[in-house]
Amino acid sequence: MQILKHKRIKLKPAAYKRLQLAVLERDNFTCQNCGCYTENAPHHIIFRSHLGDDSLENLVLLCPVCHAKAHGINVK
Repeated sequence: MQILKHKRIKLKPAAYKRLQLAVLERDNFTCQNCGCYTENAPHHIIFRSHLGDDSLENLVLLCPVCHAKAHGINVK
């Protein structure tokens, strides 16, 4: 049995900024969880710490509250 290793896609800063802009545009600057338009930022669906890629398919736009919840942080 052969085990395939996945090499994570990790972009350099300039390329990552372009990717972030693409996510903002794709998601219409709107939190994809609650629909708000305030200070939204891209979130890695598969966390970087779990070898998640810097790719359009692995990023989703979330507001600060939904982003914190996605990371298991209890927000009031």
